[in-house]
Amino acid sequence: MESEEVIYDIEKLKSGSQVILLRHAQTVFNKASQALEDIPSSTEEDEKILKTSKELRDSTLSPDGISQCEKAQPAANLLNIHTIFVSPYRRALQTVHNIFKDHPAINDIRVVVLPCLREFLNCTHDVPVNIDDVISEYKDFFPNFDTSAFDEFEDRLHYFLEDLDEDKREYILDKKEEKEADPLKSNVFDIIMEMFLDTFPVANESVRSIYNRGQKARQVVQELLDSGVVEPDQKVIVCAHSTLFKVWTNKWEKEPEGNDPLPKPDNFTWLKNCEFMNDDHYFPIKK
Repeated sequence: MESEEVIYDIEKLKSGSQVILLRHAQTVFNKASQALEDIPSSTEEDEKILKTSKELRDSTLSPDGISQCEKAQPAANLLNIHTIFVSPYRRALQTVHNIFKDHPAINDIRVVVLPCLREFLNCTHDVPVNIDDVISEYKDFFPNFDTSAFDEFEDRLHYFLEDLDEDKREYILDKKEEKEADPLKSNVFDIIMEMFLDTFPVANESVRSIYNRGQKARQVVQELLDSGVVEPDQKVIVCAHSTLFKVWTNKWEKEPEGNDPLPKPDNFTWLKNCEFMNDDHYFPIKK
């Protein structure tokens, strides 16, 4: 349940892996979705309406989500943090801001936005708004803010299409048209919502695509650790999303190789909203 209380074990966070996973706090969408689940008479049609609502697109934190961040602050402020890697979605950036804004070393902590940490592309909650507007909104909150990863994209506004499954990407691009009224200046949101309704309840992005993005993020984290700039007692935070972390934390019978399709994860750790977890699997403590 999204409303479950999160317990922050600071000693475990300090003594465990240098890399700590953090799921964003509760959003307006999370709260509405939970409320719908709690209604016994709710229907599949109700779920479709909720999950295609334009008002809930990349929704921000709920008041409860802000409270979750405030409860996490005391533990977070005791961590010696070098870098925070964060999803470009508003809920992730808002979570990082509200948890770490009073951290004693906030002026020194690098906050790096990684496009590959986005959530899987499916319903309204997972379609981003204009990334340049988001960067403009949050750049003043973080003294050491790095958004250079977006410089590699020819089409910055539609960055999230470039690492999508090829068939889905080509389908969207073939139907893509200008739409000035949309934050992306295109009809891509409408196309994705049509795809969602056509395939419901099957998701639009494959497990393999999600795994590949997580793997790319882990490579970035590993390169940072290998560079020698992160002290042994410092932590690296990765703030992202539930489905990305489901695939990230899944214990596969054999670590996936190549680019073959992957089954749904069935042996994963479910992170609650605003929950921290040491990644002792991919980044074990060196002995």
